[in-house]
Amino acid sequence: MDIVGELENELSTMLFQEVRFRVKIRSELYEGTIDGIRQLPDGKIELFDFKSGAIRPNVHAVAADIQLNLYTYAARFGEFKVGDDWISPRILPDYSSIYYLPNHRIRKRSSPQGQKGEEFGYPLIRTSKSVEDLRAFRKEVSNILKSMLKPWFYRNNSTACVFCQYTDLCQSENALVSVNTSSKANALLAELEMN
Repeated sequence: MDIVGELENELSTMLFQEVRFRVKIRSELYEGTIDGIRQLPDGKIELFDFKSGAIRPNVHAVAADIQLNLYTYAARFGEFKVGDDWISPRILPDYSSIYYLPNHRIRKRSSPQGQKGEEFGYPLIRTSKSVEDLRAFRKEVSNILKSMLKPWFYRNNSTACVFCQYTDLCQSENALVSVNTSSKANALLAELEMN
């Protein structure tokens, strides 16, 4: 890690560490644990999640990361468990970041990417989220929930669908399938022990 990164870590103030959260989206309660929220030396707030996977995510993957978006949404609109109490922090972090731990590994040999003895790279991958981004995330989650809670089964996009007698009842074949029709399809599937 470079000197700036080391100093930033040293001079930052941890606001929350391993904090439990809960937040509702479309009447569904989500709970989890956020690795950390800190105040940087320049006063900005950073929410971060440690990652240790084999492949370093790129900034585009981090920006679209559902888990990180949920954490950021919870910091703004949810509650944190502090001691015995649940508090509403109402924090909109300046950065929502992934801290990629494998970048702290030391290079065993020199290569075009770096010299022997150096760390693999800077571990932080930072993105920013606006309130509008969080609203778009809420809508995305809401749409996913709506589609998951429909009263019919979804086509699995198999080439075998052309042989299935229920293809015309699939939601993906007809977006206007009524609940009555889907109930009949589900009853038929239950009869065949397929649901």
